[in-house]
Amino acid sequence: MEVKNILLTGDDGYNSLGTRVLARLLKDKYNLIIAATKTQQSGVGGKLTFLASHSWGEEVVEGVKAFWVDGTPADTMEFAQGYFKNKFDLIISGINWGENIAYANISSGTVAAAIRGLSVQLSEKAICLSYKRNNSNDWLRNHSLEDGFQEFLKYPGEMASKVIDDCIAKNLYEAKLINVNFPHEATTQVKFTKVSGNSTKYWHYPVIIDHKTHTFIYNKEVYASKIERELDEKLDTGALNKGYISISLMKGIFGDEGIF
Repeated sequence: MEVKNILLTGDDGYNSLGTRVLARLLKDKYNLIIAATKTQQSGVGGKLTFLASHSWGEEVVEGVKAFWVDGTPADTMEFAQGYFKNKFDLIISGINWGENIAYANISSGTVAAAIRGLSVQLSEKAICLSYKRNNSNDWLRNHSLEDGFQEFLKYPGEMASKVIDDCIAKNLYEAKLINVNFPHEATTQVKFTKVSGNSTKYWHYPVIIDHKTHTFIYNKEVYASKIERELDEKLDTGALNKGYISISLMKGIFGDEGIF
């Protein structure tokens, strides 16, 4: 698989920490273009805002031409489909701040951007990259700050660059989409995994229901206890829980060999 032209995207913002790290590490090896959301859009899934007019603009991020779109990750891929005349050899979405695993991937703007990009034929192949944050309190951190950049560049950045190069060398292992999750603690140990169907063995449930006010809120204890956690290393949840880099191969997007 020959890869020259790569589209970088994601849901944390066009100048997010993860996008900047990838741009810094990959720009001397590949022709890069960034097209991503203007602002943080985590958890919006594949939402499209059909009836709105979206603004867009051009900037330079880490020496790479970057397009920002004032919309969702899926809106951004619609813009890219209309703007760019030629296909890309590969879409890379991430590095996302926060893991994207199990069937909960349906809520991920990071994964949705990659899938939408594939569906509108921006590329035939895509890689999603996500990093397990240390705790729930920094989920929506300001990614444009310089604070933490050098640390993130070293890990997961350098390891992500190696994974990308390996996936390209192996023709993405004959998969259409690859979902990669890096544990919080630095490692070089990798497990090829299936996507877990049970999110409750990873994140803490149930949500807290208030019958008087008819409201609910997510539990502040984001991660399930060690006793409750899924520890099967064949699954993305289990591998990540045990400190491995989880690589899930999707030969299709939906259907018998689909993403879920």
